[in-house]
Amino acid sequence: MFSDDLSKVSRVEVATHVLNQALEKLYEHDYTSAQVMVAVARQVLEDLQLDFDHHFQVEARLKQLLKQSSK
Repeated sequence: MFSDDLSKVSRVEVATHVLNQALEKLYEHDYTSAQVMVAVARQVLEDLQLDFDHHFQVEARLKQLLKQSSK
């Protein structure tokens, strides 16, 4: 959803901003807009979670390879 150069912190900031906008829409009783904004924020956070999952998988694999090569 986002380019790879957008930092993880920036993604959290984007999600937070979108959720704040959703809250404003809820105060305005614009439930449809709020629902869309929550869905966007959720997608941003799910993409970020996938990045973390991939990072940890790669890290675990590298540790395995290092252990095997040191034997």
